[in-house]
Amino acid sequence: MEFSPVFKIDKLDFKILRELKVNSKRSIRQLASRINESHSTVYNRIIRLESSGIIKKWTVAIDYSLLNLDIIFYVSINIEYEGYGDSPLKFNCFNICQEIMQLKGVCELSMINGEFDILAKVRTNSLQTTAEIIIDQIRIIPGVSKVVSNHCYQTILEECNIDKFDFHEVFLDIKENEINNEKLAKAKFAELFGDMH
Repeated sequence: MEFSPVFKIDKLDFKILRELKVNSKRSIRQLASRINESHSTVYNRIIRLESSGIIKKWTVAIDYSLLNLDIIFYVSINIEYEGYGDSPLKFNCFNICQEIMQLKGVCELSMINGEFDILAKVRTNSLQTTAEIIIDQIRIIPGVSKVVSNHCYQTILEECNIDKFDFHEVFLDIKENEINNEKLAKAKFAELFGDMH
């Protein structure tokens, strides 16, 4: 029987995640110095956070305005139903999302409840390009019955800071074989960075 222990995010994990969100380009040495921990401890924690899937990938934050991609619209989309009221969807919502995902300019896509079925975020370099995406591409997708677009004239917050979450309540199931053995992690660290002690 496969053993799946429960892993709790602790204060050290939180500190590491917070620092990485601010600047993931920092070296292990710099990060360890900022949170007053040993290099090997920080390295082991990062490896574990990666293995658990908490850290999904390493990426960059882009200033889209400098790339002339600062026109943003939120597009609410309805899917065609068989009839009225509580009738089932005539078209598959997920399949329609798959089509919308392929369109240039679509940078976020969610299936939602309420008045609409799908919410898309479209980012382009001009109102004309945005109109072409919404009118000439999204509206003609089979199954799309209604499209309402809202122009975002100013973004106040684009990504939530992890300080706003209560990590004392966060638990994740992590398979035992996904957590690197501490000795192996230390050996790998020593191989890459030398003995820091």
